[in-house]
Amino acid sequence: MNGFSSVGIDFQSLIIYTVNFGILYIIVSRFLVKPILNILQKRVDIIEKNLQEAENLKIEMANDKKEFSIKQQEMRENMNSQIKDFESSLKDSLKKSHDEIEEKKQSMMKQAKIEMDNAKKDIYNQVKKDLVETIEQITKKAKDIDDLDIKTNIEESLSKD
Repeated sequence: MNGFSSVGIDFQSLIIYTVNFGILYIIVSRFLVKPILNILQKRVDIIEKNLQEAENLKIEMANDKKEFSIKQQEMRENMNSQIKDFESSLKDSLKKSHDEIEEKKQSMMKQAKIEMDNAKKDIYNQVKKDLVETIEQITKKAKDIDDLDIKTNIEESLSKD
């Protein structure tokens, strides 16, 4: 032990330093390191939990995005189907309206032709009637003229004698 004294190391001081170091180590490890390690472990757990939640949210968002894309595609298809149905319905309605208009046109044309034919017949009958009346009047006047001419001829003949 004398060798340690020659170097300047006191054995008794060395034991006190070692005991102090042990006590300090126990105090620090129990009251400082363990709580810090516990806090750090809790922090690591929270971070891992948050990372897992973030990953789950990322997966959920990807699924939601897929569902949204699917729903969007379904809505587009539904909308396109409805547009096609509407266009088809519109075309059918236009065709039906066109056919109805054409039928009304044909009906009106037939009715107009019938009315024109009736008007022609009425005019023809009226002209015929007027012609017959005119001929009767002419015939009557001609007969009156003939009778008058015959009378005049007879009177002239008689007056010459």
